[in-house]
This record gives sequence, structure tokens and C-alpha cells, in this order.
Amino acid sequence: MAEITDRVKTKLIREYDKDASHKKYMFEDVPVGYEGADKLVFPDKVQLYDFAFTHPLNKEMFRSSPSSDLMSAGNSMR
Repeated sequence: MAEITDRVKTKLIREYDKDASHKKYMFEDVPVGYEGADKLVFPDKVQLYDFAFTHPLNKEMFRSSPSSDLMSAGNSMR
């Protein structure tokens, strides 16, 4: 678990959501995040954290979805 710092906000968070609506990620001075018609807003002044975990899987399972990021990662590691 890691705190989302200003560096992470500007360098590592993608600009647009990968969903079909393709909404823009934005940080605004609001107490609670919300979803607008064309944007996903995160609170700028609230402490936010990133949490990630790994789970071992068979590499063949990565290749089961044609648009999966895991598929791309799994295939590039051969």
C-alpha cells in the first residue's frame, strides 16, 4: 500500500479511463470524489492510497481475453 503523491498523480495515473465512456481522470478540491458526464473526479486534498496485490496464475489464462492488459504483459514475457 502506498500514498498517492503529487508525483504519482502527474506521472503514473493515466489521463483517461479505459471504459467505453473514456472519461478523463481529474483531481479537484472537493471533499468526496464523484463521476460526472465526461470526467471521474478524485478529491485533491484527501489522502489517497494505492493498493495492489499479485496472485499467481497460469500464463495461458492471460491470453484468454483479446483486450486484456494481462494478455499483453504475459505475451511479452515469453
